[in-house]
Parts: sequence; C-alpha cells; structure tokens
Amino acid sequence: MESLEGLLEQPGFLEANLRKPNEPQTRIPRTVFNRAKVLAAAPEHLKAVYEDLFRRIDTIELTLNYYELFTGKRKLPPRENLLNKFTEQE
Repeated sequence: MESLEGLLEQPGFLEANLRKPNEPQTRIPRTVFNRAKVLAAAPEHLKAVYEDLFRRIDTIELTLNYYELFTGKRKLPPRENLLNKFTEQE
C-alpha cells in the first residue's frame, strides 16, 4: 500500500478516484443491443440499410462459427437462432 504523498506525486493520479476499502465497486450496466427496437425506431429510409447490415453481420458470424468448428477452435455448432435466419441452401 502506497502513502497518499507517494500517490499524489504520480503524474496520472486523480484524488477523486480514491475510495474507502469497504466502498462497493462502481458497476456499469450492460446494455444488450436489440435489433427489433432499432428497426422500430429507425426512419423509413434507413430500415432497409439496417436490415442489410444485420444480414451481413449474421453471415459473417455464421461463417466464423463454421470456420472455428472446422479448425477445432469451437466444439459446439452455431446457435439455433442464428441458423434459423438462413435457408438450407444458404
């Protein structure tokens, strides 16, 4: 444990960052991206752009999943809801 004087001499030290040992850690809430909400709130001229973007993201994710499965980095097949976004031919 360093002394307060030693900490104050450090160039990147901010006194505002000091906390008592029993004080709880600050937590940042994790927000989950919701495609349906984004599409519902999007202007009409952007909906097609977003749908195309989401399709490309899904295609890349599926390709990476199968590559990792093929190379042994992944043990489980792609998740079911991702597979359901594609036809058998795709």
